[in-house]
Amino acid sequence: MTKAQGQNETETLIQLASDLDGETDRALGIVASAHLEYLLQRFLSLTLKVPTLEAGKFLFESPNAPLGSLSAKIEFARLFQLLSGDETYDLNLIRKIRNEFAHKLIGTSFGTQSIKNRCAELKNARIGGDPGTARERFKKAAIRLIVEITLKIKTAEKS
Repeated sequence: MTKAQGQNETETLIQLASDLDGETDRALGIVASAHLEYLLQRFLSLTLKVPTLEAGKFLFESPNAPLGSLSAKIEFARLFQLLSGDETYDLNLIRKIRNEFAHKLIGTSFGTQSIKNRCAELKNARIGGDPGTARERFKKAAIRLIVEITLKIKTAEKS
């Protein structure tokens, strides 16, 4: 990676963090999760060396795609030791938080007790000190995971 590419990626992450700040609780939970799922799929595609577009569609997009859900992607990556235990744990918590935001349309926020409880469990949010609020814990854990998976993608691209 060149110095310019590294700066560009850093700028992108800073912009993403800023954009997430401006989102509602629901949008933060869903958008951050969607971005993590996109990155995880990209990482798995590179790691599996998916040979064709057709194979990629079968794995990730077909009606019965074996890796079509975020849950399946996380579990596959865990079973093949592509994610650490903490990454797996946090991705599953983020997935559950996303599902709560997506399926409970009224009165759901980072102040909702079940979401607060899940955010309190996020391991990546504790690194470097606890940020305090459930929203900030979620955002910190999500951004840390985005960085970690992005680094895995960069390593996979080199091999």
